[in-house]
Amino acid sequence: MSETGYLAAFGAGLLFGLSDSLVRAASRRLSPYMNLLISLLVGTPILWLTVPAIGSLAMGLSALTAYIIAGLLNFVAGRLLFYIAVANLGAATATVATSPVTALSALLAWPLLGEKLTYLQLLGVVLASIAVYIASTRPSGKSFHGEHHLLGVVAALSASLVFATATIMVRYAAYHGGDPVTGTAISYTVALPFAALLVIAKKQHSNLLRLSREHGYMIAAAMSVALAQLSRYYSLTELDVANAVVLIGLFPLHTVAFTAIMKHTTEEKPGKRHVVAAIIATIAIMLVTRGK
Repeated sequence: MSETGYLAAFGAGLLFGLSDSLVRAASRRLSPYMNLLISLLVGTPILWLTVPAIGSLAMGLSALTAYIIAGLLNFVAGRLLFYIAVANLGAATATVATSPVTALSALLAWPLLGEKLTYLQLLGVVLASIAVYIASTRPSGKSFHGEHHLLGVVAALSASLVFATATIMVRYAAYHGGDPVTGTAISYTVALPFAALLVIAKKQHSNLLRLSREHGYMIAAAMSVALAQLSRYYSLTELDVANAVVLIGLFPLHTVAFTAIMKHTTEEKPGKRHVVAAIIATIAIMLVTRGK
């Protein structure tokens, strides 16, 4: 097995956790809509710069269409909902609350792709639900925008469903020969104008150039998540899926750790219940992946 593959998988989980914590820090001043736009503005060129090195431009119409749909789902609707959850619940709670993506993907793949659903995967679904309940009943952070935490919970659960649906589209694209690195770059590119339109519709575009510390946090978050995506894809080419996901799936624990370290910046205090919820969520991810 490739040592660099294991390192890339662990690094992907670490970068996902760091990105989520930085998004929380940026949310102190910036809205979820602005955070979405910045994440795509920064991430899109990073992804396209890597395509010549590790991607492939050859792609059929079916795969291209799937990546376009996945981009609108994942990087517009899903990411916006997740950022709303982060702003209202804290990064630690929001990350755990959206961790059932893997479980939901398995459930959706059963009727849509004809994949077998095992007892281990069903157990993973149950554990993921328990993790969400534990983390959501007492959020790790206050709302930055004065909204009730119920909005954050609904946004997180909705994001999970959207992310899971997008995952099905990506897997469909893979079945039709789509390259995941190029596909992600395409998805980012398609999502970017929609994010810009949302910011304009909310009349927040003037805030894009009024640079603050929070803009710096969001730029760092965008770079982290783009690099995390690339590390994830690299690890999946070097390792068995189950082995890679075990390390990538540690991201809920990484998020809890980063938010605790950055508590003065994130205004978030994850407690024992959030650590327990993150551990359960990680186990659920492993069960769903290894139960195939």
